[in-house]
Amino acid sequence: MHLSQSAESVKNQRPAGSMQRQASQGCFALIWMRGITKHHESAVLRDVEGIAGVISVAFSRKAPYMLLVGYEPSITNSATILGKVSSPEIQARIVGC
Repeated sequence: MHLSQSAESVKNQRPAGSMQRQASQGCFALIWMRGITKHHESAVLRDVEGIAGVISVAFSRKAPYMLLVGYEPSITNSATILGKVSSPEIQARIVGC
């Protein structure tokens, strides 16, 4: 009985590094923004790039009012990113994640 329990526990173990690969896949947030101007764009990009855990950030070429942000969910989240881009002049909403 002891041997079969050990064999079962070995069979159910994840391969070494599998948890690390899963965590490093990251997430994406799609943020709709109203009131954004060319003047604001560079500041928004710089501010979002400064958030720990952000992997990539860019405005959509087809829809310039959409911000695409790649991030590591174990370090930051979409609410933190949204808080960074919202201001009295700019309305922002998460429309995809």
